[in-house]
Amino acid sequence: MVLQSNDSSATDYALKPWPRQIVVVGCGGVGSYLIPALLRTVRDHKNPEESPEIILVDGDILEQKNMDRQLFDEKHIGIKKSEAMHAAYLKYYGPRLQHIPEFFHGTEMWLKQYSLLFACVDNHPGRSRCFTAADNTSSDVIMCGNGYTDAEAQYYTSMWRNTKRDPRVMFPEILRDRTDDPISREGGCTGEAQESTPQLAIANLCAATYALHLLWYYYQEEHKMDADAQPFGPIRHASNFSRVFSVRHKEVDV
Repeated sequence: MVLQSNDSSATDYALKPWPRQIVVVGCGGVGSYLIPALLRTVRDHKNPEESPEIILVDGDILEQKNMDRQLFDEKHIGIKKSEAMHAAYLKYYGPRLQHIPEFFHGTEMWLKQYSLLFACVDNHPGRSRCFTAADNTSSDVIMCGNGYTDAEAQYYTSMWRNTKRDPRVMFPEILRDRTDDPISREGGCTGEAQESTPQLAIANLCAATYALHLLWYYYQEEHKMDADAQPFGPIRHASNFSRVFSVRHKEVDV
């Protein structure tokens, strides 16, 4: 069944197959909380032979100052965050868990069609590259973000490109803001911008939780909903610890 929206886009509510490849871009603040729960969710839900390939991508190095808000073991200080997460969970998930200790460019040849990307980066250039990669591979993105006490996650599928549901349309600064780009400088989320806007561990955890809720909704629940209820499905979850809200299909399609 297809529901027509007012912005001429369409949402397909048929069962959405789980992606064969899930890419977590950014393994630090939000990513370090998201990855353990993601692996458990996927492994426990899927047969081992059907479990998707999960690739952890991050070129940033784990430092002591990250330990107050990121979910790592101190024995991994000094190595790339993607490598640390891979080492911690390889035995649990198996060889279909891989890591790439580099920053994500969005043009990588290993990126497959119809994948899912978790954009757990802390800068707009990184988010923009995730959306471009999704557009080029007919993939989906769950974008995560947070500050000291605020957290959010938003879903995007390449079918929504240039519509009101496209985060680049909703938040044009994603395309305009080129600051704190880890590819154009050394560093990553240990740069000046990150140090000037520290994050609470619970904000990282909250953003990861919102992202995983969207994963489960779009891949497991959406197709089960009655036609009247589907327009109220979430596109974005956000909170600042004094207010919690969700943006839903119906609200965007006005």
